[in-house]
Amino acid sequence: MMKIINNHQSGNNGEITFTAHQRKIIQAWAKYPTIAEASKKLKISEHTFQTHLRRLRRKINVTRTFDVYTYMQKHQQL
Repeated sequence: MMKIINNHQSGNNGEITFTAHQRKIIQAWAKYPTIAEASKKLKISEHTFQTHLRRLRRKINVTRTFDVYTYMQKHQQL
C-alpha cells in the first residue's frame, strides 16, 4: 500500500500537482521496456532520466516508481 505525505506543491484540493515534463517522464517510463529506451526517446541521458524518477518518488514520498504512476493515474494527471 502506498503512503502519501503531501509536503510539496499541491492544487486546490490538496493533491500533488505535476508539470508537463514530469508527466512525460512517467509516461515514457511506462511505455518503454527499459530506461535506456525511454531516455533515448526523450533525448536525455539515462542518469538524468533516473534522477527525474527519483525526484518524482521523493515528491510523493514513495519508494517505487510504479506508485508514482498509480498516483498520477488515480488523480487523473496522466
